[in-house]
Amino acid sequence: MAMEKKEIKPATAGLIIGLVSIVLFLLYYFTGLIYHRDFTSFIPMAVSIVIIIVFINLWAKAKNNVVTYGSCFGYGFKSVCVAALIVFFFMVIFIYAFPDYKVHMLDVIKDQMNKNPKITDDQRDKGLAMVSKMFVISTLGGSLFGNLFIGTIASLIGAAIPKKIQADPFSQINQIGEPQ
Repeated sequence: MAMEKKEIKPATAGLIIGLVSIVLFLLYYFTGLIYHRDFTSFIPMAVSIVIIIVFINLWAKAKNNVVTYGSCFGYGFKSVCVAALIVFFFMVIFIYAFPDYKVHMLDVIKDQMNKNPKITDDQRDKGLAMVSKMFVISTLGGSLFGNLFIGTIASLIGAAIPKKIQADPFSQINQIGEPQ
């Protein structure tokens, strides 16, 4: 007797994706990599994309690949929504638990502004004041919408990968008089 493949629910997949994102964020934060803007800053995003694609493929296999592009995308998007909410609520707590995050981010922004000779001291000060004032909302909004955007792209890609098998539309209909 063949063992039935267990389907991973979108909430479970989203929880795992969210937790992996949080662990990577904390790893980058505590190593200081979060303040660098180079190729390594894209690694957490790439990891999230790969995990989303893997979960979509596992889900399709659990369904014996009797899936459509839309159902695969829907599964991935639901998972991403759960993950984005988990990361969002984590960031709410993180921003208030680690106020030095804001200080360091403002320093990074100030350093980048100082490298631009076209920005005057007055423009820099006004810009930093605005960023400081809007830091929490922009960080939380960026986290939520950034995760949703990247997750949507990953879901679109992931939905195209599994082999799709056409379902027999009559296989689901119970014949009259058959025991149910």
